[in-house]
Parts: sequence; C-alpha cells; structure tokens
Amino acid sequence: LMLPGGLLERGESFRECAAREAREETGLEVSVGEEIDRRVKDHGGVEVIFTGKVTGGELEGSWEGEPEYLALEKVSEENWRWDRDVESLLENSKQ
Repeated sequence: LMLPGGLLERGESFRECAAREAREETGLEVSVGEEIDRRVKDHGGVEVIFTGKVTGGELEGSWEGEPEYLALEKVSEENWRWDRDVESLLENSKQ
C-alpha cells in the first residue's frame, strides 16, 4: 500500500499538491491539515506528509490503483511501500 502523493506543479504549495493528489488518486476532496512529517529523500526531493479530512467526493480508482479505507488498528499489519512507518505517522497526527 501507499499514501497518495506526487510532484508539485509549477506555483503549487505542498498543501495544494496534497489536496490535488488525494483527489486525483482517490476521487475524494480532502481538507489538508497539519504537517506531520518532512524529510529529504535519498534519491532527491522532499517528502511532506499531512493529516487530512475527507470533505466530499466519491472513492474511485486511478491509473495507480484502487484506493481503500483501512481501520486504524489494521494499518500496522499492512505492507507499506518504501517500508513506511505508518504507526509513527499516526502517533504524530494525534499530537
């Protein structure tokens, strides 16, 4: 599994990019919340992760796959792309 994400478009902020990528990859409108992680990636670029709240839209897939909801108690059981530590992201989102 992986979180929605992608590259910034010209003139776009990280928050705008997060909302757009969530919409493009899941069909859902998202109100972007607090930044909970930021890091420089080994192969270049910056990764910024935000909390978010679904505000509209309908869950639908894209060329990248079919999105799905996971119960919070199940996220640590999943195999996340790039060995993402989703448990620590959840902890950061509660602060």
